[in-house]
Amino acid sequence: MHTAELLSFYAPGTTFADLLWDCADDTDQVTYAIAYEAAELHGLDVLTAFIQEYGSALNWTDCGVDAGELLHWLGY
Repeated sequence: MHTAELLSFYAPGTTFADLLWDCADDTDQVTYAIAYEAAELHGLDVLTAFIQEYGSALNWTDCGVDAGELLHWLGY
């Protein structure tokens, strides 16, 4: 299920930031896959910049991306 599909299960008024925080673990990290999809939803230019900034998925198999940092980076 993609992030956009997940939004349909949330109450009206739920923001993208709310959804991303719900995906975060106890240390406020989201998986690389979720971070990648968040960037992808913001367009190809943002996704390209995300890959340049955060690297490829091969570098993130055991790590997460800080949800707050990612939201700030995406402009929220």
